[in-house]
Amino acid sequence: MIQKEILNPYKTAFGKIYRAIFHDIVDRLLWDLNPESWKSRKKLKALHNKYAGQKAVILFNGPSLKNVDFSLLEGVFTIGLNKINLLYETVPTFRPSMIVASDLIINKQNQDYFNTEKNIPIFLDHRCSGFIKKKHNIFFLHSLVDSSFVKKPLYSISHIGSTPYYAFQLLYFMGFKEVAIIGADHNFPDIKPLQVGENLEEDNFHFHKNYHKKGEVNQAPDKIRMELAFRDAKLAFDGDNRKIYNSTSGGKLEVFERIGLEEFLKK
Repeated sequence: MIQKEILNPYKTAFGKIYRAIFHDIVDRLLWDLNPESWKSRKKLKALHNKYAGQKAVILFNGPSLKNVDFSLLEGVFTIGLNKINLLYETVPTFRPSMIVASDLIINKQNQDYFNTEKNIPIFLDHRCSGFIKKKHNIFFLHSLVDSSFVKKPLYSISHIGSTPYYAFQLLYFMGFKEVAIIGADHNFPDIKPLQVGENLEEDNFHFHKNYHKKGEVNQAPDKIRMELAFRDAKLAFDGDNRKIYNSTSGGKLEVFERIGLEEFLKK
């Protein structure tokens, strides 16, 4: 939450104009001049409604992911987020159908994996194009800090600090009818939202102790902002007679209707 003694409308308006001209517009123009912009857009366009009417499962990164029966996900379209590759250590037979990773800090930490993975489609924020290799399986998405739910993110995708929100927009665009989320414990440390700082302790809030390594720098999540984004994703899916379910075992996220993973896959 931002607190101010007074709100100067002129200063606020000028700030918005300045950001629009010198950040958003310039950033967009530079991205449009990058050949990767056109290549990624063409690849993304080919996915529009490719999976119309199908089901998908998004793997969040909470500790409960360690308790999932991954045999249930054989043959199921799955989406891994950010450092999902750390899961391969304990579930060596599992690979997600695609990976979505929008966090710039995490992506720099995980760039060795992204640069060597040759088969799984990986969807990254366009700002990662400076350190991630350009390959056939890499999609760069231009992002804007915006609260909209973008149904056709061919030009820009809405970015409000949540990688799952990227994933929901992409899955809608790809035509999925029903989506379940697992590993969404939503039990984050009680620290200032969006604060960037060094990890002082071993990570107990994700499925792997090295997700946020001790000594690494990471940005804290904003739980309230995430819940508002999830609400918007729910409204978008509901409005088109689609559905997002929460199939997490336990956890504190109550935005979506709950259903067991096995029941979701059988229904």
